[in-house]
Amino acid sequence: MKKLLNYFWTEERLWTLFLLGSLGLVIAAFIFEYGFDAKPCKMCWEQRYGHWGMVVIGLAGLTLPLSFLWKRLLLLVPVLYSGYVGMYQSLGQFGLVELPASCRGNAGGLASADDLLSSFENFKAAPDCAAVDFTIFGLSFAQWNV
Repeated sequence: MKKLLNYFWTEERLWTLFLLGSLGLVIAAFIFEYGFDAKPCKMCWEQRYGHWGMVVIGLAGLTLPLSFLWKRLLLLVPVLYSGYVGMYQSLGQFGLVELPASCRGNAGGLASADDLLSSFENFKAAPDCAAVDFTIFGLSFAQWNV
């Protein structure tokens, strides 16, 4: 049995599985956004950056001649970042922490009057980070990310 497990769980196969899983999460986010109209908030995009980082680390794990320890350490950065943002947003959705003002639907600062005028012409408010408008089995995307 151990020999069979060692055959299926080689380092290369683990990195391939990790790469495909991370890429699947990024693709699923776009499918939910464009197929089911689940618009991402600012923190949702922040979590996606972590998943994109995981895709890059997965590619590095398959191609770079680094030791397995260094690959794991590299992997921790995007995983912890995305998990932290997801946990912070989840706590904000439960009302346990106050989310930043920039997460309240396009409340970001403008650099000039021209930016202000162009924002009125092409205005699309980003959803509030604390609002849960789309769930899967009762959990928001941020909660799934955690």
